[in-house]
This record gives sequence, structure tokens and C-alpha cells, in this order.
Amino acid sequence: MKYDGCAVGSILRKLRNDRNVTLEQMSGDTGISVSAIKQYEQGGRQISIRNLYVLIDFFGVDANTILNVPEPNKEISIDERLKRLDKKQRNYLKQTFLYMVDHVNDIAS
Repeated sequence: MKYDGCAVGSILRKLRNDRNVTLEQMSGDTGISVSAIKQYEQGGRQISIRNLYVLIDFFGVDANTILNVPEPNKEISIDERLKRLDKKQRNYLKQTFLYMVDHVNDIAS
């Protein structure tokens, strides 16, 4: 994974603007200078670990959000998908599956 300052900067600006916080307010609340915040938002400066923790607390988000790290693709299990169906649909799939298991030699040959 490589640090993408432009993406991080856009995210920080959006987080700040969504909360209607000025650069000066953010600086006062976080202890990070206005100059550093501007540089972060413009993608010209990497966030230190210390300031990353400060920003996580300030915005109430996780590091992955600030650093633009996408969530891993988590495949939903078949059982979980089945739970989302209504009873009639589950029964239909159950009967279809049982038929296929009983006739696998005929179907797969």
C-alpha cells in the first residue's frame, strides 16, 4: 500500500467541510497548525503518526477512512445469504439442492 497524499487530502477536506469546521477551528481543536492542515489537504505533506491519531479522534473515524484504505472484499457466506431470503425462497432452494445432491451423477455426467 502506498500513501496517496491527494486522496488523503481530499478526504480530510471533505471530513472538515462536512462538519462545517474552519481551518482555524480545526487547528485550535487539534493542535495541528493551519499550515500543516492546508498542506495535508493539498496532498503536499504526509501525516505523522501522532497527527493521524489526533485526526482519528477529532473526526471520529478510523485510520483506514483517513488514509483511503478500502475495506477488503468480504464474500458473504452462503448461509448468510440464505438467512436474508424469506422462508418460501429458502425452502425452494433447499429442495432444489437436495434434488441435485440426490441426482448428481445424472446431472454432472
